[in-house]
Amino acid sequence: MTTTGAPSKMPDRGVACVRPEIRNLHAYGLVTQAVPAGKPVRLHQNEAPDDWPEDLKREIANRLATLPWHRYPAARADAVCAALGRMQGTPPEMVAATAGSNEALGAAFAAFAAGGTVVMTSPTYSMAAILAVASGARVAQVPLGPGFELDAGAVLRAARAHRAGAIYLASPNNPTGNALAPDAVAAVMDDAPCAVVLDEAYWEFAKTSWLESVHAHPHLLVVRTFSKALAGAGLRVGWITAQAPLVAELLKVLPPYNVNVFAQVAVPVLAARRDVAASRVRAIVAERDRIGRALLAMGARVYPSETNFLLFEPGRPPGEVHRGLAGLGILVRDVSAAPGLAACLRVSIGTRADNDRFLGALADVLKGGP
Repeated sequence: MTTTGAPSKMPDRGVACVRPEIRNLHAYGLVTQAVPAGKPVRLHQNEAPDDWPEDLKREIANRLATLPWHRYPAARADAVCAALGRMQGTPPEMVAATAGSNEALGAAFAAFAAGGTVVMTSPTYSMAAILAVASGARVAQVPLGPGFELDAGAVLRAARAHRAGAIYLASPNNPTGNALAPDAVAAVMDDAPCAVVLDEAYWEFAKTSWLESVHAHPHLLVVRTFSKALAGAGLRVGWITAQAPLVAELLKVLPPYNVNVFAQVAVPVLAARRDVAASRVRAIVAERDRIGRALLAMGARVYPSETNFLLFEPGRPPGEVHRGLAGLGILVRDVSAAPGLAACLRVSIGTRADNDRFLGALADVLKGGP
């Protein structure tokens, strides 16, 4: 029966149907500030500072133009898995391609912990908890220790107490920037009563990778992304590396056709040119060290980093500094709401020119400027 007349005064039944744990979440978003007209300096999203060379982009565009856009791409992005396997030295059957590393994390949490618990450190990548809850899991957080150190014993005790389906670790960790101590990570992997999901979004910048550990640990998944050193944030490509039987199970959770045709063309071309990315990593690390020294000279506290960003305490309220920098057209990340980071901002490493603009603007703000 169709009714007309005054709008119903009943509560919004659409929202009421949403799971309570979802309604309690906050959607991912950046704290934005008004910036002056013009092109802002984007140092707030951990993106690569430089795009790929024009000749490679034209090659990809030409290949893309020859393909049918009205057809689905390869269901499991086989060419992408093969290219990523060649790049990192693993067979393609150990690789599952995903639409960004967020899809990889969501699939892992759904496969291992839906209806159960994911244990993760705090602070860590802010989307990890959202993805876990969205996948139907509960989250148990274990605080990092002094210096953002991993307490392996505390993580393992939490996993056993909660009968966890998965442990999530990010190394190097975001937003703190540090790599977790190898002995602590090894202890978790060796004694975990459940799956271990190790997020290596910043692996190219780190001294240690856990990729080889996959061969000895059938319960280990290493998650990586094309969005950082590989300068493919716009492609939205991530991947899972695990033993082949585990990858086969995860493919049951991942939707088919999840990697779009553009990414399926671009990744094999770009992955074959990792030399370009490697040279940029060296430049970013050099700039990271230079910026760190400059921040120290300004009186800031700078935390050790094995990523393409720096966590620092400016010595003044971070929200105030964040607003001041935005007023000068400089975008950095205010992470002060995260546990243990009340005094902190995070700055991504950009081009040398953008980094110089950031340092100049920060000096002005700290001196009481805009």
